[in-house]
Amino acid sequence: MAYTPADLQMIDDHIAQGERHVIRQEELITRLRERGLPTAAAEDLLADFRSLLHQHWEHRALVAAELGPNLS
Repeated sequence: MAYTPADLQMIDDHIAQGERHVIRQEELITRLRERGLPTAAAEDLLADFRSLLHQHWEHRALVAAELGPNLS
């Protein structure tokens, strides 16, 4: 597949959004713990968010490698 700089930008946007999701979920887990509430489901979702973010980073590396060093 031929990637464009726009594809790389879209991935960067997904990474930024994913990072925001991770931060918000971590904050939520902290608030739940402070209130003595269960966190298992929230922690499972956080693990999913982190996994997806990792996949976005891997995808970005592949696209950047195909585009060359000047565009990564």
